[in-house]
Amino acid sequence: MISLDTKVDLAFFLSLASILGSMVVYAKGRKIEKIRIYDKIYSTSEWLLMYEYNKLKDQEYESEDKVLEKAVREHAKSHDMAQFLGYGFDIPPHIQNEKEKQDFRNLVIDEFSKYNKAISDQSWETVMSHNQSPVFCIENEEFREKFDYVFSYIGENLSFFSDTIRKRLHEAQNTTADRVRHQYISLQTLNTSSCQPFEEETVDDPYVSVLKSIRYEYRGLTRTYKEKWDEIKWAIYSKWYKLKNITKPPI
Repeated sequence: MISLDTKVDLAFFLSLASILGSMVVYAKGRKIEKIRIYDKIYSTSEWLLMYEYNKLKDQEYESEDKVLEKAVREHAKSHDMAQFLGYGFDIPPHIQNEKEKQDFRNLVIDEFSKYNKAISDQSWETVMSHNQSPVFCIENEEFREKFDYVFSYIGENLSFFSDTIRKRLHEAQNTTADRVRHQYISLQTLNTSSCQPFEEETVDDPYVSVLKSIRYEYRGLTRTYKEKWDEIKWAIYSKWYKLKNITKPPI
């Protein structure tokens, strides 16, 4: 026979299980909604962060030799396999000799490789010196529209975003793009005029901080179980490796 105390305990545990179940359902629903909210601006945030780099990367090759310029541009737009084989462009009809054709191919490929490397280096140098900040690009109308959309959207859905993003958004609202841009330029000028770069000096840029936080947090929210497990395994392996080698004398 079930006693009154047993009935009370059973009712208590059933109520507790119901509350816990509701909390789990709420947490899952909240996470799904949070992913949906972040998803709306993730790709746009990524576009804003990479805009300056992609803009520089998309510059076309220029040369006083217009025949060479045309061939290099054709090669740049050709399929990867054509680029690898070195046939991503047409030989000008006035070149008939086989040796001259091969010399022209070599020249085009060499110019393409040098230009591609120079643009890539310049792009990263520019982007890293600006820390991927949007403050250098907001004069562009398309960029400004996307920029305003992201920050307005965050403000409209503030409760779904992390404390970090909310804090940095508040800071962004209390400064201006011109002020942040001036800090970058001042630091760059200081580094250029000094014997050593001020590597420890950084610009407090809430705009780029918000965009990078969106990217980082969205990727964390959408990680698969396999990716999470791989991270755990890597962390365990790293700890084990350090412990294993801590007693070894240095070479």
